[in-house]
Amino acid sequence: MSFAFKRICLVLTLCLNGALFCSAQKPATYVTFEVPQSTGTFPTSINNQLSVAGYYNGGNGSEGFVRDISGNIETFKVGTLLTQASAINDRGEIAGIYQNVSGEQGGFIRSPKGVITTLTPGGATGLTTPTGITDDGLVTGFYAPNNGGILEPFLGFVRYPDGGIVTFNATTDTTYTTPYGVNLQGATTGAYFYDGNTQVGGFVRDPDGNTITFQYQQGIVPTSINASGTTAGWYGPTSGPVQGFVRSAEGKITPFELPGQIGDSVDTSPSINWAGEVTGSYTVANVPNQPSEPSEITYGFLRSCDGKIVSFKVPGTGVFYTAPSDINDFGVVTGTYFGQSGFKTGFLRIPSLK
Repeated sequence: MSFAFKRICLVLTLCLNGALFCSAQKPATYVTFEVPQSTGTFPTSINNQLSVAGYYNGGNGSEGFVRDISGNIETFKVGTLLTQASAINDRGEIAGIYQNVSGEQGGFIRSPKGVITTLTPGGATGLTTPTGITDDGLVTGFYAPNNGGILEPFLGFVRYPDGGIVTFNATTDTTYTTPYGVNLQGATTGAYFYDGNTQVGGFVRDPDGNTITFQYQQGIVPTSINASGTTAGWYGPTSGPVQGFVRSAEGKITPFELPGQIGDSVDTSPSINWAGEVTGSYTVANVPNQPSEPSEITYGFLRSCDGKIVSFKVPGTGVFYTAPSDINDFGVVTGTYFGQSGFKTGFLRIPSLK
């Protein structure tokens, strides 16, 4: 059975159960988890089999992990200094970053059986950052061709399942292109600099390599794209803190505000699923009742397909930080939370099927 046919069956099942559409309005349960003997667990991606990939802090720096639907956790290490999973697809393949030498970051693909393939687009050794992987094994991300730092030029790349790599810029006159998301068909989205690297805009690149760029107010950064070509991310308004947006495949941008938000930006990069549900986090001011309480609280949010926004936090006494990182097509959200103890733990937010 092909993955495309399985995806169609999945979508039909979700629609029949009523779980896919507007699950933000449904009751939810929470599952928390942590990598044993870790000092922090950071889920970054969830697939439709409810497998979660991410990284954790251990005795030897950060290392990768994958948690299956039954709660079994497998850890893995690619770099001697650092290993972090960025994305997991429905086959269980993981894309991420690793470091063997400080200041030199490579990319990797990990098969479900644990086989590691490293990525060096354009021969880069200084900085390679895979950010997304499709069910067919296509990987997107960005790299620094001059082995430079954050102020050096960045190019986007697409690595195909056969190992071929194509590098690209969003426009001919930009020196900064950073893809952050890829959809089922292989379309990528992300940010680029323009006007002499003084402004930031968004782009969508289709599977054939055709690129559309767009601008919005004081800057716009798409971070995720779904199968219909709808993107989500954050933008800088003319005044006030950075807010979220969705952009249709036809180019219509719909901004949305997060209730009571303070600070300069949305705290985590918004993620969008097949139905158009968007998740992320934002921070609000808090008036402490006790000296030990924080002056700010970070909430997760879920924007439903009809535009309604629900704020949430992981239940429990003293929890003041809930930061979703990804949402799958079932509306299941994963991310990190912590409370007054400061110990960072992973969570799943699971909407009711009723």
